[in-house]
Formats: sequence, structure tokens, C-alpha cells
Amino acid sequence: GDDRDVYLQHVDPSGDVVPGWPTNGIDLCPVSGSQDNPRLLADGSGGCIASWDDARAPATGSDIFAQRITPAGAIAPGWRADGTLVCSAVGDQRGAVLASDGAGGALISWQDWRADGDVYAQRIQFNGALGDPLSMSGVEPPASTRFAIAAVFPNPSNNATLSVSLSLPNSAPARLSLMDA
Repeated sequence: GDDRDVYLQHVDPSGDVVPGWPTNGIDLCPVSGSQDNPRLLADGSGGCIASWDDARAPATGSDIFAQRITPAGAIAPGWRADGTLVCSAVGDQRGAVLASDGAGGALISWQDWRADGDVYAQRIQFNGALGDPLSMSGVEPPASTRFAIAAVFPNPSNNATLSVSLSLPNSAPARLSLMDA
């Protein structure tokens, strides 16, 4: 139907549910509306961070939500029971991709249709608090960032030339590898 939910289950290597986790999994977003396209990232301490496209308010389109689950199968402290809102700008936000922020949180990027399908990113900290949003179209990252891609251009690109600007915490040597997925 039009009310799809995202569930998470932790199983051991033999396929059995890990003790303490609900038999039928955890509903990451127990609200009406459709939740689709889940993505999952290990949080570095035995739990995980999930993100999904969420149409709980269909009149405003699809938004990006996230949830952190502890190793014991509970919602992590500071995170909302129905998911933490990452972005609800006008227009659809879809196709979240997660990467570790190196501190138990995540960097979440998505395609955003508030204008022309640009790519945006948002840091969500281990406690569910959001950092400053980063537009992958060239907005400078917050000063507290340890490492960030400050700009990638042209974006999108369909040729072999791609330029990347980095933000580093100091002048120590660094290496960046770009891979074509």
C-alpha cells in the first residue's frame, strides 16, 4: 500500500536473531506515511545509523530522516522515536547515502529537488544533533570540521575533469583518492 515502513533486524552469523532484539525487528519509524530506500551505516560502537526517504507529510514531498540504534536494539539517547529529521526543505529529498563522520555520527548526502536536483549533505552527530548543513555545490564547511570536501565541480559532471576543494584542520600532508563507482 501507500504506508510502507522500514524495519531493522540484527542477526548473528548463523542467521539467528541477536538476543535482546525484537523477533520481528524494530520499526525505525512507527508513523503513517511511506518510508522507503533505507540505508545503513555502522556507528563504530556496535550499533548503527539508518537513513531513509520519508513521505509522512505527502503534501510537502519526501524528506530525509535518520535513526541510531544501539547494539542492544534500542533507539539511542537523544534520537527521536519516530526518526530524526535531517532535511525537510521544499520539494523532494531522496536517495540518502551515509558515511562515517569518525565520531560515532554520520555524514548524510542526498539529491535535493528544492531547486534543480542538487546534492546536499548534513552531519548528524552521535547524539542525534544536526551539524551545519553543507551544500556540495561550494558552500564552505563549518570551522570545526576536521576534514571535509568543501566543493566538487562541475557538479554534476559527465566528463573526465573534476575539481575537488578540501578543508583540512592543519597544513600536514594529506592524500585524497577519487574512485568512479
